Amino acid sequence: MRAHSVFRVREQVRTVVRRIRRTAAFVLVLGALAFSLVVGKNALLNEVRRGIGRSFAYDRLALSYLPPALVVDNVRSLADPPAFRARRVRVEIPYLSLLRNRKVLTVVLDSPELRLAPRPAGPARGPRRPFSVLSLPFVVERGIVENGSVVYETGSARLEARGVRGLVTQSGEDFTVRVTAGTAEFASPKRGRREVGALTVVLAGRGDEVTVSHLSVESPAGSVVAKGRFRGLQDPELELEAGFDVESDLVDVLVGMPFAWQGRAAGEGRLERREGRLTASSTLSSDTLAISGVPMGVVRGRFAFAPETGGRLEASFRKPGRPAESLILTFRGGRVEGRAAPLALEPVFADLGIPWPVASQAWGTFSVEDRKLAAEAEFREESLERQGRAFALRGGVRVGVDFPAHRVTVESPGLESSFGSFEAAAAIDLRGAIETAIRGQVSDVAETRELVSTVLDEEFRFGEIRGRGRAEVRLSGRSASPDVAIKADLAPGGFELFEAASVAVDVQAGPGGFAGRFEVDDPDLKGRIALEAAGEAVELDVRDGEGELAAILHALDIPVALSGRAAGDFRMVQRDGRQEYSGVFRSPEVRGYGQTAGNVSGRLEWRDGVLSFPELALSTHGGRLAGRLLVGLADGSFDVDFRGEELDFGQVVPSASGRLSLALAGRGVFGRDELGGLFTVKDLVLSPLKRTEARGEVRLGVAERKVNLALAGRLVPGENPFDAALSFPLSGAPFSGVVKGRITDLDLVVPWKGAQGRIDFTADVRRAGEATALVVGLDLRAPVMPLPGFAYAVTDLAAGLRYADGVLDVASLAGTLGGGTVTGSGKVGLGDGGIASMDLRLEGRGLVLSPMERVRAQADASLRVLKDAKRFVTEGEILFARLTWRREIYEEFGFSTPTEEEGPPGPSFFDGMSLNIRLRADENAVIENALGRFNGRFNLTAIGAFDAPVLLGDIDLGSGEFYFQDRSFRVIHGRLSFADPINTEPYLDFRGETYVKDFRVTLSMNGPVSRLKPEFASSPPLAPDEILSLLALGDSFRRMYYSYAGDRSTALNTASLLTYQIADLAKKQTGGIFSLDRFRIDPYIPEDAPGGIAARITVGKKVSENVLFLYSTILASSSVRSEIDEVPLFRVEWDISRRFSLVGGRDDRGRLGIDVKFRRRF
Repeated sequence: MRAHSVFRVREQVRTVVRRIRRTAAFVLVLGALAFSLVVGKNALLNEVRRGIGRSFAYDRLALSYLPPALVVDNVRSLADPPAFRARRVRVEIPYLSLLRNRKVLTVVLDSPELRLAPRPAGPARGPRRPFSVLSLPFVVERGIVENGSVVYETGSARLEARGVRGLVTQSGEDFTVRVTAGTAEFASPKRGRREVGALTVVLAGRGDEVTVSHLSVESPAGSVVAKGRFRGLQDPELELEAGFDVESDLVDVLVGMPFAWQGRAAGEGRLERREGRLTASSTLSSDTLAISGVPMGVVRGRFAFAPETGGRLEASFRKPGRPAESLILTFRGGRVEGRAAPLALEPVFADLGIPWPVASQAWGTFSVEDRKLAAEAEFREESLERQGRAFALRGGVRVGVDFPAHRVTVESPGLESSFGSFEAAAAIDLRGAIETAIRGQVSDVAETRELVSTVLDEEFRFGEIRGRGRAEVRLSGRSASPDVAIKADLAPGGFELFEAASVAVDVQAGPGGFAGRFEVDDPDLKGRIALEAAGEAVELDVRDGEGELAAILHALDIPVALSGRAAGDFRMVQRDGRQEYSGVFRSPEVRGYGQTAGNVSGRLEWRDGVLSFPELALSTHGGRLAGRLLVGLADGSFDVDFRGEELDFGQVVPSASGRLSLALAGRGVFGRDELGGLFTVKDLVLSPLKRTEARGEVRLGVAERKVNLALAGRLVPGENPFDAALSFPLSGAPFSGVVKGRITDLDLVVPWKGAQGRIDFTADVRRAGEATALVVGLDLRAPVMPLPGFAYAVTDLAAGLRYADGVLDVASLAGTLGGGTVTGSGKVGLGDGGIASMDLRLEGRGLVLSPMERVRAQADASLRVLKDAKRFVTEGEILFARLTWRREIYEEFGFSTPTEEEGPPGPSFFDGMSLNIRLRADENAVIENALGRFNGRFNLTAIGAFDAPVLLGDIDLGSGEFYFQDRSFRVIHGRLSFADPINTEPYLDFRGETYVKDFRVTLSMNGPVSRLKPEFASSPPLAPDEILSLLALGDSFRRMYYSYAGDRSTALNTASLLTYQIADLAKKQTGGIFSLDRFRIDPYIPEDAPGGIAARITVGKKVSENVLFLYSTILASSSVRSEIDEVPLFRVEWDISRRFSLVGGRDDRGRLGIDVKFRRRF
């Protein structure tokens, strides 16, 4: 047991010893390892320090074990300035890599900055020895860049990328690089700093050979995309193919183009760097390019640039409506040369800040060096016509600009333009001095001034000189206000507001003042004008002035619209803000404002705000005005005394005539005092007034910036008062006023005499634009208003009328005519020639009138009077309730009765009027004249001219008697038809009957009244000549018929017809004197004197409506009379009814008898 225990203890001891040995060995190994690591770390750090220290400086170098890494803070290259620097460089190596022969590293660069620059020219450097740590090979498998920057500098230009983030990977000798930069910036001393945009670069390489897979720059100013390759970093060789679409000013910034470029440009190009030389070439295209603010149109070209040799730009320009332009620019360093063939010069002068109002293109060359411009150009325009506001030129010009000296020179030995041919030389100090001379033959001085003013950018402050001729202009002194000297002989010419056929000009103008002398010679204006101005002082003298008044006033800038020949002297002085005028004038005739004045003379003065005409006289409106006038414009004072005699009122008021005399005087202050006076207008004729006379008072005053005119007067003869109040605003606003009055003598208004009543009127007068608006209200009250040429007058006439805008509105019209009522309304348009239009409606009810002699009617009427440019007609209808017509058929038809006229008749309202009036009577129409007496009805239309109307229609004769050879034929059928629209000649269709002794005789007539052919028939039947004898001889028919044969009977019948015509004519001549109803002369052959012949005269008179008394006796010579044994006879006829009549009397034998007659038609 004990041995076993010992053995167990021995084994435990052995186990402990073995553990101790192992522990000791491990500790020894660890100690040795620690010693070796410390020794190795120090050795490694010393080796790294020696390796890095040969090229870089740093602030701290540290080596860590977990994980193994080398950290270098603030590392930087030893060059000055450092080509590379970083805030921290960390190099990491995996543990396993330590056991390998080829170490794999990961490098992290924090805030690195890399500066690149072209290698200076010099001997070629040998190949560089690869950098190694402890002479051991290392491989950078992964590189990371955080917040880095890269700067490339060449000459004075600098390209910088900031915010660079990158990833570099390497596998063997191959590596890839992806770099992005938040922004890239280009800077140069001339162009300043300009942001290029965000940068993206993707590279792949092997050793020094690098392929640029993608390079892009993106910004709002444009984009650039490129790819290519390069070799080396310190002295790289570069080949890039690029495309760009950028703002042209970015190109300007990068390559230093001359002038200011704007607009978008695109192109494709190539960028190379070989043997230290950088070159760029590209195509160029743009549709929006502008150089120095001047649009260049469609641009196509090529561009080449090298920092050492400069650049070249070849471009063509096409602008709408302009010939093609071309430009070649070469620039190197600070010198720019150009050749144009041709080219518009606007961009060049715009870059210089000099206006260039010339549209012509130039052929020539120019150069810019050391801020100095020298240019020679030739203008080759065939047509010199202006193109809008731009001029066309032909000739050569030399331009030089020294920017450091701020000096511009322009020379031309000969230029031609639309305004003439001239030579010019100018030296302009851009800081303000100028020396310019222009001389030549000028066709338009105003255009010459416009060109010079635009080029010099100077608005000349003296008045405008115009014309053509020989001129010389010199400018000197400060360009802001140069001294100007002008000498010219112009034909024609003008200055400021006047024009003349010939003007000699000598003008000196400058900051100190203006002095001009003008000799004017023109049919409309002659004289010597001197004008001097210094500061606020101005003196103007016109001597021996003569010519057209409108031109003189225009030249003196006096805004008065007067014309006519005038002469006189005038002087104006202005000092300390005060102006004084004085002058004398005379003119045989002055015209203005629609008026004409003759023999005008007077004196004019203006001083201290007071305008006065101490003497003023003129003949106007057929009379003479003379007096004095003083007006104080400052205090409103006035002193006026004017008189006018025998003025033609018709020239004052075109629609009137008369002779005006007035006197107007007063003194005081406007607004407080008034002018007063009297006026008289004799022989006043103002439509619709007849010749009259107006007298009254006039008052004129000014208050509240208005001129108030008051008139109070009357029209004579009679009391016809009127008054007017008119207001004329001084502001130029329309005037207004009211005229009121009453006309109590209607003979002044109504064209015919006899009217009684009054007219009250109120007129509102206002100015509306160029015309005068007049609104008149009229109230007419006329107890008696006669109608011209009419036997009746309208009584109790009342009318309300309103006149406005040339239209008289008859709102109401009412009166009494012929015992009936008349009403009406309508509108009447008035023009310059009187009534221009009319639409008037008239209604009459219960009118009892006698419109013509021996005509009386009771009727209702509805008429409308229409008048316009095409017609003047009265139309409507007259319905006759009763009508009595006693006019003969041959008498003219008319509605009026002529009156006695004094002197020749004048124009009448009815002139030119036509009628279209229907005349209708259904019954109670009685016609009684030489043809007979009839009752009937009619339906007629009166048409044609008012003074000679024509009737159309029918008159139907219902009953009555027709007279033929003193026989009354009872109407069986009768109609008068009016069908001729030219003449009022009726067509008669008549059939009637009469009884002679025991015979019934019928009469038929058909045809025009002027050519009637009566046809007779009898019962019992008789031959036609026997019927005529029966009608001619009456009761003596049988005896006469059987006592004479053949020729004696025919002679008797013929004599009977002739004596009837004579008797009828005698009746017409004597009927009006003796009022006879029957007058007849019949042939008579006595039985006791077969060879003699006598006449029987019969007269008759109706003693009542149906009782006729006849008396008959024989007229013969004494020889025949002695053989006649007959005595006078008498006869009484009493028509008891239409069928019964009673006839009694004594025959030629002295026998008394009585007959009873009964009539009946079978």
